[in-house]
Amino acid sequence: MAGVTQTTARRSTPDALLTRVRDRSPGMGAALLGGALAAVLGLAALTVLVTLLWISSPYPDSGPGGALHVAASVWLLAHGGELLRTDTLTGVPAPIGVPPLLLLALPVWLLRRAARDAADGEAGDEAPLVPGRTAWSGVVLGYLAVAAPTALYAAGGA
Repeated sequence: MAGVTQTTARRSTPDALLTRVRDRSPGMGAALLGGALAAVLGLAALTVLVTLLWISSPYPDSGPGGALHVAASVWLLAHGGELLRTDTLTGVPAPIGVPPLLLLALPVWLLRRAARDAADGEAGDEAPLVPGRTAWSGVVLGYLAVAAPTALYAAGGA
């Protein structure tokens, strides 16, 4: 141990490291997390609603897996996806492509909030910590990271 020499001219103190970490811009990571959190919160809200409706149903035929598939499908319907209803009276599959507009309000509000939080950083700062493009792309990529597996899960059917 006597032969070990210091290779840097000056050492960083713990206070300087903490200040650097605290003042660092959150960047893409915070935006990705915000977008993923917005998607998960919207999906969780619809899942709770559909699960409560499934529990209170007098004939819960498809089981909890079917209720989760319906929740994922309703979440995708809120984003403009088109669903295909296979159990019709005529036997011909019928598309469901027009969601109720109130169903669209939750994802829009959650995405707006995530983008605002990613761009503004902490409250009280004079200038935004993250450029608008970085915040926007991070939120969208985080949201899509949740939307893609949800679409694959919903494609399995109920």
